[in-house]
Amino acid sequence: MKKGLSLLLAASVAFSAFSATAFAATPQTAEEKYQALVEAGIFEGFPDGQAHLDQNMTRAQAAKIVALLLGLDQDASAASVYKDLKDAEWAAGYIGAATKAGILEGRGNGVFDPSANVTIQELAKIIVEALDLDVDASATVAGTDPWAAPYVAAAIEAGLIAEQDDYTAPASREILVESSYSAYAVIGEEDEVVAAATATPVGAKKIEVKFGAAIDESKATFTVKKGTISLNVASKSVSEDKKTVTLELSSKLSEGEYTVTVGGVSATDLTSSFTAENEKVAKIEFKATNAPLTELDSDGIDDLAIPYVVSNQYGEDITKTTSLTTNIGTVNASAKQVEITGNYKLNDVVAVTLIHPSTATSAVQQFTVVAQARVGDVAITGLYNKDNKSLDEDTNLGTDAFYLVVEAKDQYGNPVSNLTRLESDLVLSQSNNTVVDVRDITSGGTTYADFETLSIDGVDKTVVRIDAPAAGIKVGQNNVTLISNTTGKNASFNITVSEAARADTINLISPGSVYVGEKAYVAVEVFDKQGNAITNLSTLNHATKGVKVNVNGDLTNAFVEKDGIVQIEIPASKFTAKGYVTVMAQTSSYNIKTLTLEVKDAAVPTLIRGVDADFAKAYKAGKTGVTLTYTNLAIEDQYGRVMADADVKAWLDADTDRKIEVAQQYAAGNSNDVIVLGGATSIVSNGTTVSTVTFDTTGKGSEKLTLTLHGDNGAAISSSAADVTLRVTDGTEYVSYSVDSIGTVYDEAGASKTNAAAYDKAVKVYGVLGDGNKVQLDVGTEYTVSALTNATVNGDVYDSTLNIASSPVSYGDKTEVVVPVTVVISKTGEKLAQDVTISKVAPKVASVKFVESGKGKDGTAKTTLSISSNSFNVADILNGATYDVWAKDQYGASKQTAANGHVTFDDGTAITTVAIRVAPVTGSVTITGNGTASAAVTGIEQYEAFDVTLEYADGVTATVRVTRTN
Repeated sequence: MKKGLSLLLAASVAFSAFSATAFAATPQTAEEKYQALVEAGIFEGFPDGQAHLDQNMTRAQAAKIVALLLGLDQDASAASVYKDLKDAEWAAGYIGAATKAGILEGRGNGVFDPSANVTIQELAKIIVEALDLDVDASATVAGTDPWAAPYVAAAIEAGLIAEQDDYTAPASREILVESSYSAYAVIGEEDEVVAAATATPVGAKKIEVKFGAAIDESKATFTVKKGTISLNVASKSVSEDKKTVTLELSSKLSEGEYTVTVGGVSATDLTSSFTAENEKVAKIEFKATNAPLTELDSDGIDDLAIPYVVSNQYGEDITKTTSLTTNIGTVNASAKQVEITGNYKLNDVVAVTLIHPSTATSAVQQFTVVAQARVGDVAITGLYNKDNKSLDEDTNLGTDAFYLVVEAKDQYGNPVSNLTRLESDLVLSQSNNTVVDVRDITSGGTTYADFETLSIDGVDKTVVRIDAPAAGIKVGQNNVTLISNTTGKNASFNITVSEAARADTINLISPGSVYVGEKAYVAVEVFDKQGNAITNLSTLNHATKGVKVNVNGDLTNAFVEKDGIVQIEIPASKFTAKGYVTVMAQTSSYNIKTLTLEVKDAAVPTLIRGVDADFAKAYKAGKTGVTLTYTNLAIEDQYGRVMADADVKAWLDADTDRKIEVAQQYAAGNSNDVIVLGGATSIVSNGTTVSTVTFDTTGKGSEKLTLTLHGDNGAAISSSAADVTLRVTDGTEYVSYSVDSIGTVYDEAGASKTNAAAYDKAVKVYGVLGDGNKVQLDVGTEYTVSALTNATVNGDVYDSTLNIASSPVSYGDKTEVVVPVTVVISKTGEKLAQDVTISKVAPKVASVKFVESGKGKDGTAKTTLSISSNSFNVADILNGATYDVWAKDQYGASKQTAANGHVTFDDGTAITTVAIRVAPVTGSVTITGNGTASAAVTGIEQYEAFDVTLEYADGVTATVRVTRTN
């Protein structure tokens, strides 16, 4: 059985710098291996210079060794579960780190026993779990306790320890050295095989990065630059062997040199460069050998529609975004066909030419007119889910979309992708749509599949989506058949919904301390009876198949995903006073684990660390009205954690004597006084609103502001002050200059839409001082900006703001153009260039979220809602009664949706195609009006749950799980 602790051991990558291959000669003897580990900082030498390999090792010493071996950060708070560390405080950080990682355990009842000798079999378990080795639960080894035999067997097989007569004996330093060195060498080798990365463009927006060995994609970071400009990576996909990562950029590659930097997979960052070219038309081809009759102009079936496809140099389909000319008819790029109206008859011959003028790419073909094309043959090629998930009774079909992939051909053997034709010619039959239900439409008493087009791996496919029945998805099979109503040919596919996994065992991983009035999260590992990890939240939260969690009362939907792993979320209401709280988790197999959490006093502001990173610390002389308030500060609580702005405000609001006092270094009139404070010198609340301190700048130099917390009765909090040095320059001290990334600019005029300020993009230019601080420059006096290759953009950007408002940009046959924008620094003549993408693609919904009513576009996304009633109206989370819905487009502009889910962006683009679905999760609720904003749910019993999902085009969704909790 695989132990599955690797998610907490990813820190081992940090140890790569100490790889065994770094030494000139590979150590052979235990003494040499000991010295190598001393040099690597894993072992400490004795004052007499001897290894003392015959001595035993304590559990505390072993904890230190394994923590250093894996590069784990010390975590003394995680060791607070043990009561017997008074004489081993030096090791608390290591013990806590190893405990948190699940490598070491206590003896029970809060006892760690730090001074006890570690036995050979205990050492075997530590090393095996640290390396995440496979363990044969049925293995037996003479000289071990039964629980230890599988670990000892695995350690011997891996060569980590030598065979012994008695594994219950204390482990000597020599045995620990041998096993630690073996593990240490393995960790180093695992990292060093990733010696290089090779980046290659494989699509208009795609870069393929190949590695010499498998990587841990969760730790890998990717930076893509063209010159000095960083590009946004929209998504990344990893090959099955973990050796290839495909990056998809937010914008298309353009002509020039690119550099990809990869971090987190090797001891040093890996880089690879390549030269890209602008996207171009590489091929035009017709997708039919004849021209079937069709109806285009309402005068009978005497017209022609001939399909074609345009590919770029990467083989990607760019038909819909490429303008072509033709010798006959009209090119309909969105439908991917040449449409020719007329009075054509069978056996007529028509010659069609398609030309892409700028590349001179063409296609010429003669077609014979044949009878109207109908679907003659059909195949269902499989069930598709973008994450390759399996379909079981706990699958949420509202958020995890599943589709049947369909391929159809007409009687001439040509592919049929026209949705109207498919929905007219293919009859749908289902054997049991109470298991899952295929989306359908009914016409004239006949049921047809409701087809749609979906991009799968960059290729448009015809699909039909799978939905949950009104009573919810259930275990079973639904045999789906599509039948051509012209030829009778058919295709069937058996959709199987399997039984979901059931939780059998659970491990609770201590988060260390928790705090009064704060949520807490407990990381978990849950396994089924076969030892497979369960991460499906629906399964874990299921009333009979999952895990029941009790913290002074049962928790509902306790399992959430946070920081990339499954955790138990414990509400702040469970921590009302200092003391101890017990978490009890019971699996469906009635296995129980408990964890005691120490609850510490509520957090209060204790120390000002300084100003936030985005608060400017350098200004030009003559700047007026700069504001400073609590939101600009990094304020720590008594536990060394930076507090959220809302928590600091709550502390200030609770007592108007509390404040943040601001004092300047020099008195007014002093020649060094470059910061001039306004009237108020305190940041204080009147109970609801917190004030600000303002200042102006003058002269040239630096001055400190001292910020001090004052608590109850206005008394200064000891050691809470921070000095913040602000610099004022006259503009003669810049050592370099920089320009913020501009990104993609929306051309409302090119899209024939209304000009809107939401789509303006500022060109921000900075002078950089020797200490790294930046000062924003003024356009006109300190720099100019131009775009000489494009007259429209050049005439627009002169004021350092891109606002394509009147004269449209010339796009040719494209919907986007890349325009070089150049900034010239007035003082030095230095040029800073940046490629900017101008797009006339109208806004579409790129992301959507539910937020608490009134919180606005920056509100935290909400994914759950607790109710107490036995009925629920979906409108309540659409119209602001409970939640608001905010949609963001591809340009970063946000807009609140209407009560029906429709959204109108600031340029006037209205998005009215939205699916609103309710899907049961647990229980048997009654749903009426499903698919509409007026949907209602009734008959909701306590702890029953259902999901409400909004879905826009391209699979953009937001889901709220509604649970009746009382």
